[in-house]
Amino acid sequence: MKIRLADTETEGLLYDLCVKLGFCLPVPLQKRIVNNPPMTVEKFAEAVYRGEGLDPLLNSALYQQVYEMVAKAFERHQEDNQSV
Repeated sequence: MKIRLADTETEGLLYDLCVKLGFCLPVPLQKRIVNNPPMTVEKFAEAVYRGEGLDPLLNSALYQQVYEMVAKAFERHQEDNQSV
């Protein structure tokens, strides 16, 4: 399912990924992601992982952590928008 996170949700997710997992993307890449966020959990997690110069195809434990954080943000978005 495709979901477009709001700018504030995307910024918050990128902040959390930086603080909690050390995935602190360069500002130009952050801006690109905020302006045009990947619309699936998989694509978002891959964009962040590749942004750090890592290969998501290795499917490491660290990638799983990134994926899970992204998935939770997408779930929150769905829950928040279902109650509207």
